[in-house]
Amino acid sequence: MDPVAFQSALGVFPADSTGAPVEAMVDLWNAEMTRAIDMIAPACPLRCRTQTAPWYTPELRVMKQERRRLECRWRRTPDGCSHSLVSASTKLYVKAVRAAKKSYFAATIRSSLCRPAELFRVVRGLLHSGPPDTKETSEARCNEFAEHFQDKIACIRRDLDSDVMTVESIEVSRARSCPSLLDEFQLVQLEEVDKVLGMLRAIMSALDPCPSWLVKASRAVTTSWAKEVINASLREGVVPGSLKEAVVRPLLKKPSLDPDILNNYRPVANVPFLGKVLERVVAGQLQRSWMKPIIWIRFNPVLALKQPWSPCMMTFVGRGTGGV
Repeated sequence: MDPVAFQSALGVFPADSTGAPVEAMVDLWNAEMTRAIDMIAPACPLRCRTQTAPWYTPELRVMKQERRRLECRWRRTPDGCSHSLVSASTKLYVKAVRAAKKSYFAATIRSSLCRPAELFRVVRGLLHSGPPDTKETSEARCNEFAEHFQDKIACIRRDLDSDVMTVESIEVSRARSCPSLLDEFQLVQLEEVDKVLGMLRAIMSALDPCPSWLVKASRAVTTSWAKEVINASLREGVVPGSLKEAVVRPLLKKPSLDPDILNNYRPVANVPFLGKVLERVVAGQLQRSWMKPIIWIRFNPVLALKQPWSPCMMTFVGRGTGGV
């Protein structure tokens, strides 16, 4: 996909939509992104192609074709000379395949030395090179995972509520007056949105209308679209419902664990890319507010001596925070 063509197809944000509700802006974002993608890359049926190994080079393909040619010649005239040529070509081809595999995997391991996660993935692929898990996924299995993860979330919330009740039972001193309150979020500018887009990783979700890398590569146009949606959300103090949705994939914690036990899985949620941008903008404003000296932060020194791990008791009032 060409980012320049995508920018031309998308165009600038329509002026008549400025100030619209945030839900309508998110729907407009999804519709226009989908329209631009359909213009530059219309949907078409894909042909099934055999995926070649990453270490399979063009030189190996030529050697394999030559070996097959000699084999066909030997089958037509099964004499000793043809058989010797086929044997020599086969040994040479097997030796070249081993050398190509060794070179490829050695280079892959060297490139992953500074990335532990990637290095573990490469080593796991080398040690467990068996066929992938083809466990059938059905609607009943999905419902089992959904109920299991919902029960875990409910348990975590009960534990958090019990901790909050314990903290509220302890008297905490408060300041007489608060010189500054975070009662609303600040609207963002193009520079801030462009910076956030550049910092985020281009991880795509199934709920995104277009690839995340294309949004990042077309920041000259997509930044203004994202700015309008984010400012509408900050003005209303509301996160759109479509940006709260996520695709949850259960991943096995370790390959050696039993895949039939639900506790051996961990949920990996992938939210829309625009929701990640909004989350990063709000987190940045909250962090800057915490660092301001005029924001009141005070905690009971006696409580701090008894429990050094106890966090500061902070107060924020506003539509966006809801009194954290």
